[in-house]
Amino acid sequence: MSSRTGSSVLQRAYEDFNDRYFGGKLPRYRVEVVDRVSSARESGEVNRRAKLIRIQRNLLNVMRETLIHEMAHVRTNDFHGPRWKAEVQRLLQLGAPISPDELSRAPAVTREMVAGVASNLLCDRPGASFRDFVCWIADQHLCMSPAQALRRFPWIRRVYREAQEDSGTA
Repeated sequence: MSSRTGSSVLQRAYEDFNDRYFGGKLPRYRVEVVDRVSSARESGEVNRRAKLIRIQRNLLNVMRETLIHEMAHVRTNDFHGPRWKAEVQRLLQLGAPISPDELSRAPAVTREMVAGVASNLLCDRPGASFRDFVCWIADQHLCMSPAQALRRFPWIRRVYREAQEDSGTA
């Protein structure tokens, strides 16, 4: 399946899944099939600013599962935290093509993950302070206090500053 064909098939799947599982309430996103996403461990990614979902080329059923996984991220603005897991549970109950194994995914705390969360927060709330960000990521993504997050991941401040610069909100 070519990238163009795969992208058009998954674009239609996005629209179908949005209607079927999200009541048509997700914003319009463009879906692209690519040879590789930016992280070697991931098979999909969401870029909120560009309203783009990128799915790594694979078997069609795997790409559809990845798409619904990424749509859960679009709905919750959450990495693999409690709101995202609740959304996956809801989708499973509706019979969406997503694996129950998704519920056991533990968030990997990487600079890339933190940068993505920062970018999403700044896109949704351009005036968000560093304190807002640390409270959000600690509670929703890391399941620890903000003080614990800063002690364990001291580089978070630098990554947040870089996300601010990239978004033009610095």
